[in-house]
Amino acid sequence: MPSFQCGYCTPGQICSRDTNTVVGKPLNRVDGYLKVTGGARYSAEFSVAKMTYGVMIQSTIAKGKIAKIDTKAVEQVPGVLAVITHLNAPKASGEKGGGRKLQVLQDNVVLYSGQHIGVVADTFERAMYAASLVQVHYDEDKPTINMRDNLAKAYLPKGKIPKEEPPDSTHGNVNQGLAAAAVRIEQTYTTPIENHNLMEPHATTAVWQGDQLLLYDATQGIFSAQQ
Repeated sequence: MPSFQCGYCTPGQICSRDTNTVVGKPLNRVDGYLKVTGGARYSAEFSVAKMTYGVMIQSTIAKGKIAKIDTKAVEQVPGVLAVITHLNAPKASGEKGGGRKLQVLQDNVVLYSGQHIGVVADTFERAMYAASLVQVHYDEDKPTINMRDNLAKAYLPKGKIPKEEPPDSTHGNVNQGLAAAAVRIEQTYTTPIENHNLMEPHATTAVWQGDQLLLYDATQGIFSAQQ
C-alpha cells in the first residue's frame, strides 16, 4: 500500500503520486528545439502540390438574413476558382461536426457577427483580394445582446421550468458582509501586465490521400477537432 491515498485512486491501487515521474520534474519539450530554432512548422506552412487557398467571408451584422450576394466582380479576378456561399455549398445531413447543430453555409440566416457566409479559393493573395470584392446585402434584425433580459428564454434541461428552479449561483451583498465581519483587511494586490500573443494564425491545410483526409490544423483540442 502507498504511504498515502490521493482520493482518486481505489483502495489497494498504487497511487500515481507515489510513482510520479513527470509532474514537477524538469523535462524538455518534445518540440522545444524546433520551436526555439524556428524549425517548427505551423499548420499553414506545410507544402502541398497544387495547393489552393480558401479565405472566409464573414458577416458584418449580428442578426438577420442575407438578401443578396453579388459575386460578379469576384468572378472576373484572374485565378479565382470558386465563390462558395449558402447558394451553392453542399447541404449537411443530420448533426455533424462533433454534434454541433449550427452548420455554416446552409441557409441565408445570420446568427452572430463574424459568421462565415462564404469562401473564395485560389492562391492566398488572390483569394484575399477576391474576398474583399464580394458584396453582401442584408435584411438586418435587432440582435439579442442582454443576457439578463432574456433569462426566461434560457435553455434548461427537460422537465425544469424557468424561475422555479434554484439558481446555480447567487450575488451576495458585499457591504452587508463587511459590516457583519469580525475582521476586515484592506490591501491592494497587483500583477504585471501579461499579453496573450498567439504566434500561429488560424489555418488548416487539408490534403486528400485517396479516401482519407489529412488535416494540419491549428487547434487546442486535438481529439475534439478530429471528431
